[in-house]
Amino acid sequence: MKSRAALSLLGYCYYHMQDFTNAAECYEQLTQLHPEVEEYKLYYAQSLYGACAYPEAMKATFLLDNPTSHTKVHFLH
Repeated sequence: MKSRAALSLLGYCYYHMQDFTNAAECYEQLTQLHPEVEEYKLYYAQSLYGACAYPEAMKATFLLDNPTSHTKVHFLH
């Protein structure tokens, strides 16, 4: 599935159902398909953290381009 709207909605639903592994998979695809969207990178990192994939979550934070996004990464504080 490569529909941006479908992947975004699916990732959102998975995240709020606390299925962080599937949410991370959706957001990973979105970051690859739409690297210009900073929010997808942030949601990807947060989903990885929720899935207890801490090293991967930390690596995902390095994808964040916008310095203001770093303050939104709650799991690092």
